[in-house]
Amino acid sequence: MVDRICVVLEALSVVICLHHLYGKKFRFDIVTVSFLTIEMITMQAIDYFGWPSELSMLFYPIIVVYCLIEFELNLKKLIINNILTIIIICIIQLFVMSMFYLIDKQSTIVGVRLAFSNIVVLIMVLCILPK
Repeated sequence: MVDRICVVLEALSVVICLHHLYGKKFRFDIVTVSFLTIEMITMQAIDYFGWPSELSMLFYPIIVVYCLIEFELNLKKLIINNILTIIIICIIQLFVMSMFYLIDKQSTIVGVRLAFSNIVVLIMVLCILPK
């Protein structure tokens, strides 16, 4: 259950980051909810059917399709904003995970701690990116 929450929180962070990079206000519409649902179904199918974890890379083409539907069709802007989103989310996740490691030196971060770290990443995306 916690893994599913983590997937939704991470996908939501990516969507909010994309909206900020495109300069558009974030809102829950049918496209956004569909994107989150497709992402959830894909990740659940990978876990449930025991498919290779490499299939989680389907997340990136799904993001591209989401951007094409939600925002205008500008290939240069699409590529730049997707790369920036990946970099921003990775840097924030690395920062948050490092803080958790400094607080508690256990080598594995699982379960509730992982969900909490994704919540912190989402809050940081909401607070930092608008500025």
